[in-house]
Amino acid sequence: MKTICLVVVWTLIGSIAAFAQRVEILSAYYGIGNYRVDVTERVRGLASHGESFEVSSRNLGVPSLPIPGKQLSVVYSVGHQQFRERAQEGDIFRFNTAGAYDRGESWGPRVVRGMYGRSGRYMDVTDELRDYAQRGEGFRVSPEAFGLDTERAQGSRLHMTVIDRSGERVQREYEEGDYVDFR
Repeated sequence: MKTICLVVVWTLIGSIAAFAQRVEILSAYYGIGNYRVDVTERVRGLASHGESFEVSSRNLGVPSLPIPGKQLSVVYSVGHQQFRERAQEGDIFRFNTAGAYDRGESWGPRVVRGMYGRSGRYMDVTDELRDYAQRGEGFRVSPEAFGLDTERAQGSRLHMTVIDRSGERVQREYEEGDYVDFR
């Protein structure tokens, strides 16, 4: 009898935890400016398990148009918390859920894009920044932090776009020598 009660209680706890982390899509639009398509139903299907997905016309079920700058805007809730997030075409859209944290994704800011350089010569360092963020590591802005030649990149700046803990898209700029903390 004790075993049955424990199994029932354990199952109920698991069900409550799963329900509490259910992603509810309130609205989703894909496009640019006034040319946006309602993709709410499609994103609901993609969100049914809270999994990440690549933002693309194919994944969102809309015709592909050669227009640069398209983005996905999603308003969703998890439990009692509401999020408003955007992702550029080609980026990976991730939902803020406990499951994401369990899979090793960071609760800290999520890096959307990172560019490092000077005088109109910038390099994409998004992947390196995402690695730092996922590990929860801080670093000092320098060519070495991104595996670059110190002489060619000296005096550079880091331009970074992140989704902060409140779900807002924020742009940050750092000069060489500044400390970036992803904890």
